Amino acid sequence: MGPRRLAGKHMGSFRWGRRGIPFSEGDTIASALLAAGQDVLSRSIKYHRPRGYACGIGKCASCLVTLDGKPSVRACMTLARAGMQAQAQNCWPSAQRDVYALTERFMPADFDPQRTLTRPRFLIPVYHAVVRHMAGLGKAPRDAAPPRIAAVAQEKVPLVVVGAGPAGLAAAVAAGASGVEVLLVDEAPWPGGRLRREGAMLRGGRYDGRTPAQALGTLRDALSGSNVRSEQEASASGIYPGKLLAVASPRRLREVTAQAVVLAPGAPEGLSLFGNNDRPGVMSASAAGQLLQHGILPGERVVLVGADARAVGIARSLQQAGAQVEAVLAPEEAMMEGLPRRDASLVEVEGAQRVRAVKLSDGTRIACDVVVLAEPRRPAIELFQQAGCALAEQGGALAPRCDGARTSVPGVFAAGDALRPGSLEDALAGGERAGLEAARALGRKVDEARLAALGAA
Repeated sequence: MGPRRLAGKHMGSFRWGRRGIPFSEGDTIASALLAAGQDVLSRSIKYHRPRGYACGIGKCASCLVTLDGKPSVRACMTLARAGMQAQAQNCWPSAQRDVYALTERFMPADFDPQRTLTRPRFLIPVYHAVVRHMAGLGKAPRDAAPPRIAAVAQEKVPLVVVGAGPAGLAAAVAAGASGVEVLLVDEAPWPGGRLRREGAMLRGGRYDGRTPAQALGTLRDALSGSNVRSEQEASASGIYPGKLLAVASPRRLREVTAQAVVLAPGAPEGLSLFGNNDRPGVMSASAAGQLLQHGILPGERVVLVGADARAVGIARSLQQAGAQVEAVLAPEEAMMEGLPRRDASLVEVEGAQRVRAVKLSDGTRIACDVVVLAEPRRPAIELFQQAGCALAEQGGALAPRCDGARTSVPGVFAAGDALRPGSLEDALAGGERAGLEAARALGRKVDEARLAALGAA
């Protein structure tokens, strides 16, 4: 058991070591590998524990691979292309069968080579050489020519929107419709964020009665021919005084000076603490939704861990795709969906190379091949911190302190889950409000009635 492909148009193949891996349209390296039965994508630095597809949004470092000689490329964020050469790193001879994984059996959990490997003294250099060889996150190519570094380009834009999820797209559309020239940047290969991963019908607001996919189509249509210039695989890696942003893409680095900035970086999910929570087959709800978007069923028997209403929508999508789902700590409405529900906590995952079963706090053992974690999301606040925005505690996590969409830094606005993790409807409405407030701050005429309605929502 394990991931299997449900649908997809064959587009070609790439190499994974000596093996050819077929991929379908829209596949990333990671999704294609999972569909081909390659569960283990990398190994941990110290003990070489198996690691697999975990977050699906490039935040966890569990799927770093060497691609065409370049180390530590995020497999879940890199689109598959015919002819590319990918390989696992920090393992020998392969990620699936790594000889160095034996170290976990013989080394205690608190093993420290700096304190332990000290006798005899003349062997210390040998010890350290072996440890350096076994550790790390990839090796720089020895024979490759030094990269040609282009001069840093400089650009001035009235409004920069960071993040092309539901809030960022809605902000860009609203500001662009108000006559503002907008640069929309996002690190993913595709726009949409949660709109690509969730399937529950939208209720209320501008997109009432539409699926997230339909709302995404409407937003993308609104972007075409507007004042918005959208760039994917472009990461805003820093924001500095004067609203200067460092925007890095695969081919260049730019200094972009903006008159106003809307930050919509989203809110990644947290990680549950239990035994073997890093086993391949343990993944976030975002990762499971992303696999379904790629036409891949994460597994046949799924244990869903989540205590919010979002978990029910995820379970429904998995069931419709053909998975058998059992929920742990799911909300009460799970019973109304015909979903088995258990009020117990997850203690440990069983399985050497991937998930085989889970143990619960009530002593129950459930056989499964995937564990999906619908954990609470926490705002990504790094760019807000760099910008100097004041933060406040919100729901057990830090978030920017805002008046409407305005942060404490003039000209910097917050939108979507980065301001307050909530529903898709909330993210879309919050993004539209941020876009309108940014346009108004830039001296553009906006629909004040609409802005007031969004503020009251």
